[in-house]
This record gives sequence, C-alpha cells and structure tokens, in this order.
Amino acid sequence: SVETLLHAFLPARFVEHGHASAVLAIANQPEEEQRRIVRELFGSSIVFLSYVFPGFDLSVAGARAQADHPAATAMWLANHGLFTWGDSARDSYQRFIEIVSKCEEYLAQAGATLPINSTTEEAGGCASLCEKLTELLSELPTFSDGVFLDPRPLPVLANSTTLDAAQRGTVTPDHVIRIKPFALRLHVTSQERTITEALEQFTEAYRAYFEAHRDLLPVTPIMLDTAPRVVHVADFGVIGIGRSAAEASINADLAVQNLRVVHSAESLGRYTPLSRDEQFRIEYWELEQAKLR
Repeated sequence: SVETLLHAFLPARFVEHGHASAVLAIANQPEEEQRRIVRELFGSSIVFLSYVFPGFDLSVAGARAQADHPAATAMWLANHGLFTWGDSARDSYQRFIEIVSKCEEYLAQAGATLPINSTTEEAGGCASLCEKLTELLSELPTFSDGVFLDPRPLPVLANSTTLDAAQRGTVTPDHVIRIKPFALRLHVTSQERTITEALEQFTEAYRAYFEAHRDLLPVTPIMLDTAPRVVHVADFGVIGIGRSAAEASINADLAVQNLRVVHSAESLGRYTPLSRDEQFRIEYWELEQAKLR
C-alpha cells in the first residue's frame, strides 16, 4: 500500500484504513461542508486532513496532524477515506465501525441513505447489449486476448442525475487506476452503430483528457489504453469490463460502489470528487499502476 508509511508513522500499535461508502458520501462534499459535518459528528476525536497526494507526502502530513492532536483516535482524509488507531486490534477496528455507523445514521437522517446494492432485476435484460458490446470491444487491441463483461442491474441508480454526477470522477483516488475517471454511456436498447459511436467518443474524450493533463507530470507519460472499463447503462445499471472474469468483476464492484456513493452524496448536497488534475496524477503514478501488475 502507498499508505504504508502513514501506518508506520502513527504512534498506535494498530491502524485501520478504509474507504467505507458512508464515509465517502460525506468525504466527497465540498471541503467546508465536510469539515462542518465531521466537527458536528465527532468533535475533536478526529483529525481532519485536507486532500494530500497519497504516499510519502500524505504520510508526513498525517503524522504531523496527529502530533498536533495527540488525543485524537481517527483521521478523516478529504476525498479519500478514514484512518483509525488503537492499542489493540479490537479498539482500532471498533472505532472504525463506530465512525462508519455514525456516518450512515447521519446520511439516513439527512435523506441521503446509501441505497442497497441488491436487486430483484435479472441481468438477462442486458444480454443483447452485452453481446454487441463484446463483439465490438474484442476488436480493440486492449482486448485482443479476450473480453469479459459483468453486468449488474441497478435500475434505481441508473438515472440521468446519478449517472451524470458519476462522470465527475471516482469516489476515492485509487479507483481511477482500474475504472478510469469516467465511464462509457449507453442505453440497454443501444444498437451496434450507437455503441460504435459511443466507443469512438470515449476514446476521443480519453485522449483529450490525457493531452490536457500530461504536462502535470515531471516526465511526460505514455498514454494508457483508451478502452473503457465500466459502462453506465441508462435504466439498467452498470457493466464491468475486463481482460479476465476477475478483472470484470472487480470493475463492476467498484462501479456499483461508485454509483451508490454518488447517489448518496448528491442527495446530501453535491458530489465533489477530486479535480481532473488530481485524478490524472493518481492514474499515471507509477506506484499506483504497479498495483495492477
């Protein structure tokens, strides 16, 4: 983990770090609103840390913030997640669960409950689209050795408001290395020509994203492949795309969590993920890409 040093720098014997959905729905509000909510819910028991690029910079900033608040037993990372710690594994874990539970309660009281991710809908309703999509994706170099799809029905979340908001970026930084900063958009009834055009538009959008941000890095990076990893299907749900069944399943899992968090965050206020600049820096960071190898 790129957060290994922060685990080490914190003084407690046991440290938890996670990206719980209820935390992320609040952690992706505008920062001042985050600060207000965290202060209201947890007072001085949590250190609030503005977004810091993961890795060594975050480790140093987190250690300094904890040293300035020695009585705190948790750290809130804006646009990222949550740390808790304690002298025993039970203490650290229990604190994590308590904070997540309190966030869930707050969202429920605010009318922004996280939707459940189970459904009675059948993925078969997307079979025709998946067949066409598989055929077209298999023509791309990325999927020359095979393409796998994992459709997940989420009709309640597959509305224009939630899908539009989700295009702003992922709910926590390292999701971007697997599912890219935005998704392919289709409808369950999309025909081959529409899918072809959507894939071309996705490629153009990804190339434009790369060209607009590549100078952010000290050494100009080589562009990653331009193929989508997630499809947002209006009135249906999501489809995870991968070069293996496992990869497609992981990408579908992340897509589901992202839509649940985005829906909750929009209901609470405004879903405000990291800027495209920061998403790009994460996606093209060698230490993050190494996770995929």
